Parts: sequence; structure tokens; C-alpha cells
Amino acid sequence: MLVVVLTTATLPAGAAGVAAGDASALDSNVQSVANASVPADVTTATLQSDGADGDAGNDTAGTNATTITLVGFNDIGKAAAGSGDDKLGRMITLINRERANASGPVFVAGGGDELSPHALRNYDDLEHGYEPPVTAMNLIDPDAEVVQNHELDYDEDAGTNDFAVFEAVADESTYPWLLANVVDEETGENLPGTQNYTVVERGGVRVGFFGLTDEAINAKTDGVIERNGYTVVDPTTAARRTVDTLRNEEDVDVVVALAPVGIPDSKDLARNVDGIDALVSGDDQRRYPPQTTNGVLIGETTGKANAIMRMELTVDNGSVTDASGELVDVTTDVPRNDSWQAYINPLREEYLDTELATAVMPEHTGVGSSYTDDSATGHLVTDGVRGYTGADVAVTNAGGIRDTLYPSDYAAGEEFNVTRGMVTSTLSFGNHIVVVELTGAELREVVESQITPLEMDNQYGTQTQQQVSGVTFEWVPHSDSSSPGEGDATIRDLTVNGEPVNDSATYTLATNSYIADGGSGYPLADKPRVAVYNETTMADGVIGYLQNRATVAAAEVDTESDDRMRRVDTTVDADAVDVTSGDGRTTVTIDAPSRVTGVSGTAAFADRSGGYVEATNVAYDGASGTVTVSVPTSDLDAFGTPVTAPDSGVDLYVDYTDSAYSSRYENFDSAVLNVDLDGEATTPDPTPEPTDGVALAVGSNGQSVPLGDTRAFDITASDAASGVGAYELTLAVGDSSVARIADVQFRDDPGFSAVNISDDGSEVRIEAAGVDADDGDANGSQVLATVTVKGVALGGSTALELTPAATYDPNGTAYAVSRIDNRPVNVEPGDLTGNGYAMADPDGDGTFEDVNGDGSVDIVDAQALFVNRDADAVQASTPAFDLNGDGRVDVGDVQWLFVTTDD
Repeated sequence: MLVVVLTTATLPAGAAGVAAGDASALDSNVQSVANASVPADVTTATLQSDGADGDAGNDTAGTNATTITLVGFNDIGKAAAGSGDDKLGRMITLINRERANASGPVFVAGGGDELSPHALRNYDDLEHGYEPPVTAMNLIDPDAEVVQNHELDYDEDAGTNDFAVFEAVADESTYPWLLANVVDEETGENLPGTQNYTVVERGGVRVGFFGLTDEAINAKTDGVIERNGYTVVDPTTAARRTVDTLRNEEDVDVVVALAPVGIPDSKDLARNVDGIDALVSGDDQRRYPPQTTNGVLIGETTGKANAIMRMELTVDNGSVTDASGELVDVTTDVPRNDSWQAYINPLREEYLDTELATAVMPEHTGVGSSYTDDSATGHLVTDGVRGYTGADVAVTNAGGIRDTLYPSDYAAGEEFNVTRGMVTSTLSFGNHIVVVELTGAELREVVESQITPLEMDNQYGTQTQQQVSGVTFEWVPHSDSSSPGEGDATIRDLTVNGEPVNDSATYTLATNSYIADGGSGYPLADKPRVAVYNETTMADGVIGYLQNRATVAAAEVDTESDDRMRRVDTTVDADAVDVTSGDGRTTVTIDAPSRVTGVSGTAAFADRSGGYVEATNVAYDGASGTVTVSVPTSDLDAFGTPVTAPDSGVDLYVDYTDSAYSSRYENFDSAVLNVDLDGEATTPDPTPEPTDGVALAVGSNGQSVPLGDTRAFDITASDAASGVGAYELTLAVGDSSVARIADVQFRDDPGFSAVNISDDGSEVRIEAAGVDADDGDANGSQVLATVTVKGVALGGSTALELTPAATYDPNGTAYAVSRIDNRPVNVEPGDLTGNGYAMADPDGDGTFEDVNGDGSVDIVDAQALFVNRDADAVQASTPAFDLNGDGRVDVGDVQWLFVTTDD
């Protein structure tokens, strides 16, 4: 008879949700838990299986290899209200299928952030806001789970200086909560309700799970860790200690880390801690199919029950000999779990499905998340709070927005219903509304405090990290600080309700209680409170606002026409701009700063009152260094005054390629050039050019690249007083579908060098030291390297863009970079056949019948096209070789050329 010993937390009477027996059988399972001090409520139960002998569930014996399946998930808290297609209910089914269908033992573990936020959290008819996710988790019945910040949201809200709510959650959970690196500062005991690790034996394989978090958990919970007298131990130190215990004292075969610290930090753990076999990550909600780092199989999903991780580990003689994995998406083909449906459906019908208002889908809903920049959801949320309170301005932190009010299922112009569930899912925290009073100068500090500059060491790139209403401003995502952090970017042209802010005037600002108390670094804790809505959450305020609205128009929330936080990289004053009108069009010609190397083709005129005119006729002339923007003059009548009139308030914003910044952006496709058309005084260029140091250039003006062939471009340094002895730089091709980097050569071999060309030829990183600094010409220009560029698409235009990381003199002293001269590159007809002649278009119709370029069109050209018809250069230049006009290049074009030749 098989004896199964379970050591786990007791499930008291009245535990939330549905019995765990729905999720998995207990056969062939031995589980033990361990902690610095084992909690008093841990009990041991002995159960008997129906098996007739002790081998039940063990497919292998002795040292034979066994393949186990580890199923992982993370960040499902957002899905705990069963919204939309109810992916959580389907995920429960999918996990149960994995248990039923695997040929070997199956282990299940979570990666944290499972309990919050969710749309039912503030539903008054629930005894506890955590009931839905705990119910779901007990149905999943994992072998182990880890604590991350959202597990502590309820204690943060309670403000009772203990972890009573999480302890209640742990008591109602049918599985252990793990956390090995948060301890009491005085006693060293674990966070209440947690233990360091657990060991589960199934199918003859002993698996040890342990949990880790990172130091950010304290800030993410508004300091609840420190306030309650606990501290976060270094994750690497705690991991090494716990792995040693699992390996040497618990004699496990497999060690699994549950570490919701994001993929970059998970990889660091894998590199710095020996003995881990697999790691279930989380928190940053990144789609990361399981793959190995330093022998550790790491995986993560995007959360919200969108997918599970399936990891397979082969265990032989007490160690893992092979590991692989994949993400399995949760789709509507998977049915919802019956027990979960029976629990969640009535709650949704009672509370979440109520329709509030009709909304019209805007054309632009924002770039990325509400952290990145303006979002349509952020606009509606802050408009709702401002409308509900009557405040001058509303601001909310991006982290408080957990979902979208503008689903991607709808196209621009389509109408849809906004429901209570959509609002409570988006604003699922329990923070109430607070209105504070502050001066214009203090308002400036508030909106500036959240911006992360480009130079900050932030894996998410430059962001505004907030959403606003009633206020507009420009933000410059660059900092001159030696150690830039949040708030080091620059705010310009701040307005409230269309009027420039008066620094000494008083304004009212509506926000949530979390940031009113100073959360997320907002400087608001000491501001006078003119209204406190203790019984009104942010969601309640927005629901009240929408209930008084029939329809929310698209223009109210469109992030282009109603761009409240405009990013600006470079500013041009009115004296560098020429505005002319004629033939019904107005043309703006701009003397472009030296960092401009191209334009994306889009621009917009905008004022402070919501006036907006989009322009698509935008061009850059590299030879003259000018950008031109042209629009029908009648379009500009929307502003009610000439755009160049004093105090018109009209600015022009042009998307462009910046030699210093474009390649460094994580979230944006281009930089933004700002032109003050009304002649108002402006602040200096937010990124002024240095006045001394080395000047860098790539190539010379007028260089083109032949199609299918290559051309060399010298990267040169000049004005370097002692020459360049070492450097690090990146050269990028703005559009690798037009041209690609093929090779790099040095004129004289440096003492040390490294060249890394990307797989698609879009960029190369060059590092060199021991460079001959005396190798300059009479004009003081030194060739650092020669880059070979291949033409890919005929007629295409792009730019070669240099981004220097550092340049040094022969003694290793860094130079400042005073100037960067990048080059526009066009692809011209090339020598496709290798005969020394460029292909030609003898009749000027845009197609190149003279394929071999010998001056005649004959059967030899047909033969040349046949041989080269599948070449990348030909296929990328379809208009040049589509001789029969059918939109492609193939043997049909060869035939056309064959029958139309003179031979």
C-alpha cells in the first residue's frame, strides 16, 4: 500500500472558494515544508492511495532517467475577475490537462503577483477582496507559490502595520507560500505566512522549490515591508544559502527557483548561483519562452492567464541531464473550468457587466503602456476623476492603471460599451480620491517627478510614468546629470486649461490617496487637502463620471490630436524657420540641427487649446540640412489665427531620426523636433551641442550605394588635439531594407579590436584600443574604420547614423564629442552581372530593361534577368524589374524582355 505524507498549511473551515480536489489528485505525492522556524499551523497528514503496491506513479526505478514536467504561471491576479474570455478559467483546465496527459510526474508552481489587482477587489458583497484569486489558486492547487508585491496589496491598504491579511490568505491556501529573503529585522523570522522552501516528491523524483523577491518589493508596496519591521536580504545570498540546504540537507534531485524579479535579474541569478535547475520568473510580465542561461531553464509569461510554461527536465541519478520548454497559450479552444464558472459567473453578472456609457474608438490610443506616454485609457481615467471632483488638474500614476478602457478588438470610429467591470479592472486598487492645493511651481515639480530620462539606467527606457487631465506640457527626455534618475528630465510650456501656468498661482489637483501620501515619489504628502473622498475610490469616481455621459467622443482621448504630454528632443527657434505660402499651400522650411539625419514623413501643428493639424508632406534635404513641411493653407485655418502671429501658441512637431538618440529609444520609433512658430522666446535647445572635443563623421556628402554591390564609408575623427587612441561606437543603418552593413576594416590594425555586426546588417558595434593616433591627414582627420555598405533596394533612401559611446586620446583620457556628421544614403543602379557596368533604364520609364548595362536591350539582358531573378537585390527592387507590370519579378518578366528585344 502506497503511503503519501503531506506536510502543508491547514485549510480552515470557511476557506474562500472551491475545494482543491477539483484540481489534482494526491496520489504518489510526498511534500514537506521547511523554514527557519516551522509555523505552528503546519500539520502532517498521512493518506493512503488506492494503489496495491509502493510503485504507483513511479514510472522509473533505480537510476533510470525520468522526465518530469514543470508547469509554471505568473501574474494571474489581473485575470481573477474572469473578465473577457475568462482566460483564468481556461488556464485552470489547461493545467489539469497537463497533469492528466503527461507521461511522467507533473509539478506545478507559480511566479507571484497572483492575488491582485482585479476588478472584483472592491466589491462590497465579498467578505474579502482576495476571495476570487484565492479561489482560483486553490483550484489550480500548485505545489508552491512565491510572494511578490501584489500579494501584499491588501495589507498595504489596511495600513495596520502587520501582515494580517496575507496571513489569512496563507491560512486559506491549500499550498505553501515561499519567500526566502524577507525576514524580521530583529528576529530573522520569515514574513508571516511564508517559508523558505518546500520539497515535493512525486514519481520517485524529489523537487525542491524556493522563493525570492527583489528589493523593489518595498517601494512597490509603499514601504509596507520596512514599516512593519522587515528587511529584504540580497536575493543572490539567500539563493545560495537555500540551494545549499536543498542539495545537501534535503537531498533533492531538482531545484526550482520561484523568482518574480524579471528576466534580466533572473539571468543574473542563474549566472551567480550554482545548483538551480529551473526558474519561474515574473513581475515584468514578459513573454519569454523557456530557455537556458548558464544551465538554468528560465521562463516567464505575459501574465493575465495568457499562457503557461511547460518545462521538461530529464532527471538521471539525482541530477538534471536535459531540459527544454515552451509556452502554451491559453485559447478559447480550451473550455472553462466548471467549478470556476459556477463561482465567478454570478459575481460578474451582479457587479461587472453593467453598461455605463458608449465610447468611440480613437485612431490613436497611445504608444505602449500608460507608463510610456499618453494613453487613451489614461485620458479617460483622469478626465473622469477631474470631472467628478471639479479640480483644475487630475494626475494618476501609471502603475495604478491595470487594464485598458479601449480594447484592441475595435477599429477607429467604432462604438462600444464601457462597463463597470472594465473600469474596476482598470482601476482595481482600493485607493480613494484626494484633492490637494498647490502652486504652479509645485505643479511643475509634480509632473516632472515621474519622468525617467533616456540616460537613466532603466530597462524600460524613457517614460512619463503618469497620466494627466487639464494640463499639457512638453517633456525633454534627456539629462545632463552625472547620475540621472527620475525627475531629471525637463518640463517646458506647462499649461492648465490652455493657459500658461503661473508659478505663484494656486491650483487644485485630484489624484489617488496612494500618491497623495507621497507614493511613487510624488511630492504631494505635505500639500493641503481641500477634499478627501474617503468612500469614493478612483474607480467609483470614473464610474460616476461615465454614468452622466451618453457618449465619449474619440477626439476627447485621441493621443495625437489630444497629446497632453508632448515629447521633444530638439527645439528650433523662429529665426531658423521660413514660412511661405502660395498655390494654396503653406510650407515651413527649417534649418535642421546637425543631429537630424532623416525624417519619418509625419509632422503636426498643435496649439494649447486642442487645435491639431496633421502633415504628411515632410522631407529632409541632407545637402542643405533643411526639413520642409507642407500643408494646404486652408487646414491651418483651424487655429483661427496665422500660425506665425505673436502669441498664436502654435508649435510644429516633426518626427525625425536623431544621430545621438534614435538608436537608444526603447519605446519610440523616432525623435521629435519642436518649432515655435509664433516667435515666442524659448528655452535653449534642451540638448546643446558641445563646443569643444572630437568631431566624428561617416563618409562624405553625395555618396550613394549601388544596388547589389557595396561602397566603403570611412568613419573619421577630427579636431582631436592628440589624436584618437581608443574608441567605442555604433554605426546603424536607419532602414536595413534599403541598405545593410556588410563588413568593417581598419586602415592599420589596432592593438585590440572587436567588431559585432547584427544578423540583419542594421548596425555594427566597433571597439578598438591601441589605435595609431598619429595616423591623420594634413587636415587633422583620422580614419578610425572603414565600413562596407551593400545596396538592397533600388531608389531607397536611408541614413548612416553614428552613436559614440566613448572616444579617448592615447593616454586614455576621454574626449567630449563636439559634432557628429551622419550621412543620407541612396541606393543607385548597380552592377548586377559583374561585368563592370551598372544596369540602365534606357527609355526612362522606371524599369531597367538593360540589365547588364552594356547600352543595348537584347537577349543577353533576358538571360541576365533570368539568372538574377531571385537575387535579394532584385526581389527588394520589384518596381525596377517588374517589366510586365504584375507586381512581382519572376519568369514572366524574363519572357516579356525576351519577346520585346531587338534580337
